Amino acid sequence: MSALRTLSATVLLAVSAVAPAAAQIIRGKLLDDKTEKPIELAQITLIDSTGAARDAAVTDTAGDFTVRARQPGRYSLHARRLGYRADTSPPLELASGQVVDMDFLIAVRPVKLLPVRIDEKRVRNSRAQYVAGLDVRSLGSRLIPPQKIRPLLARSRNAADILRWQNIPGLWIGEDGSGQTCARLTRGRVAANGSGTFATRNDAEGGIENVRGAVTPTESEDDRGCMAMYLDDSKFSSLDDVDVETVEKMVVLLPSEAGGLFGTGSAKGVLLVYTRGTLK
Repeated sequence: MSALRTLSATVLLAVSAVAPAAAQIIRGKLLDDKTEKPIELAQITLIDSTGAARDAAVTDTAGDFTVRARQPGRYSLHARRLGYRADTSPPLELASGQVVDMDFLIAVRPVKLLPVRIDEKRVRNSRAQYVAGLDVRSLGSRLIPPQKIRPLLARSRNAADILRWQNIPGLWIGEDGSGQTCARLTRGRVAANGSGTFATRNDAEGGIENVRGAVTPTESEDDRGCMAMYLDDSKFSSLDDVDVETVEKMVVLLPSEAGGLFGTGSAKGVLLVYTRGTLK
């Protein structure tokens, strides 16, 4: 049960006949009924005799609140606060211009929290929908998952071969000026849903290589340079150095995607290579 403790009641007299009528005011303090400590951030509503809300306030750090009634009459206070029982005070009769100072005491009501259950399988599946902070649906063929890599291991010499087999639009695999095998995005074909892929053919050793000629990047496209490449978050310089048997996933990021993750060093795109166990 709530309790009201009226501290004082004062009637304000009109100064003159033309002065507006003074409002009826209740100034109060909301307290814990056991400890009498102030309760902050509680909702206090002034309710008239018909049950209609006429004013409202939120208690401050000292538990103080002020509500006003436009007309004299019978009013009640309703208090709500998480962790306490929502309660309504006994009625108060407010005379014209009356100011009432009071304490409003309410009881604690423990909040019962439902148990939290974490489904480990669901969490893993949820995490699997994002790679490098990007929704996998936006990556399309530029995300190379384990199910696309494993069937190619027997006929691939290195990570470069894995990439060549993917036929990713706009991706060219070849050597840079220092003889390192790297990946490049060709100008005019850098689009998430772009068309055109460099052809590949089997070589005498059973691997694959780029077909030179019409599909080789132009000189201006060569000037674009190689993508930045990361193996389990460590930068590396040649795809020939990656043990193909350890590769779990590969991701090709466009410059627009990589910029926010890798900064200015990603202006030519980024290739991410993950080995087994580093990305679930």
